[in-house]
Amino acid sequence: MVASRTDGQGPLLSYQVPTTREGGIWAASGPAIDSNGRLFVSVGNGETTQGDWDHSDSVLRLSPTLQFEDGFAPTQWQQDNATDADLGSMGPVLLPGGWVYADGKSGLGYLLRADALGGVGGQAQVISICSSYGGAATVGSQMFLPCTDGLRQVLLGSDHRLTLGWHAPGQVSGSPIVGGHTVYSLDPNGTLYALNSQTGTAITTISVGSTSRFATPTLSGNHVFVGTMTGVAAVTIS
Repeated sequence: MVASRTDGQGPLLSYQVPTTREGGIWAASGPAIDSNGRLFVSVGNGETTQGDWDHSDSVLRLSPTLQFEDGFAPTQWQQDNATDADLGSMGPVLLPGGWVYADGKSGLGYLLRADALGGVGGQAQVISICSSYGGAATVGSQMFLPCTDGLRQVLLGSDHRLTLGWHAPGQVSGSPIVGGHTVYSLDPNGTLYALNSQTGTAITTISVGSTSRFATPTLSGNHVFVGTMTGVAAVTIS
């Protein structure tokens, strides 16, 4: 992770995961930043499969100057490293009330406390949800996750517990965005879906052309913009 002043002046700041090899911070959504300027990043698998935790397969909290502050890893982080089942494929999600949600390749979702991530096995809740790649979208305590078996709605209740909501068709697996009461997501064939945010029902679809698996739509005014393999597609919202 590297930080630069916005004017390009002064030295760069950096943080490197202290693992011997791999352990990349590569989730397409990038770091999540809270109101205090703290960064939350997800880290991929490292080569370590025994011994002390090396901060791979994790969610880490960094200070605004990129100093390590705290971290979390699943109890089975060594097995995750060995089987490429790490948390690095989806960026952390910041939720109201000081909560963080983490998901990745293993199919397990973790609810964490932002101020005390918990170290190895220190989650507040673990729940079987899905394998996910990219970035999630949130509206209040609702999350919309880019699951490989179809976009999912997940809710954080007043009891600070996660529950599953609706599940979109399996092909709708792209990183979502939300505008009004509509969730927009792509399928692997380059079809843009507009889904009802309360039910997950498809309102309409349109083909925008071939896209990367990590493509994310962007909203501006009454248009949705999608980066494709040949350019940028603009779709008008009626």
